[in-house]
Amino acid sequence: MLSLAVVVILMVFAARYWSGPVHRQRITAFARRQALEITPGAEPVVRRHLRTTRMWRAAG
Repeated sequence: MLSLAVVVILMVFAARYWSGPVHRQRITAFARRQALEITPGAEPVVRRHLRTTRMWRAAG
């Protein structure tokens, strides 16, 4: 059981490491695909969403 916990913790750290920052071009492309207007209030939400998605994909 302990080894499973260690593996999970290592995967979480690796996923956070590999996810990296989300660049402005990626946010713009996402907004264009979703027909979303990027406002100063919406940009941090979209950035966090894209970063979380990358983190889960890296862990998978």
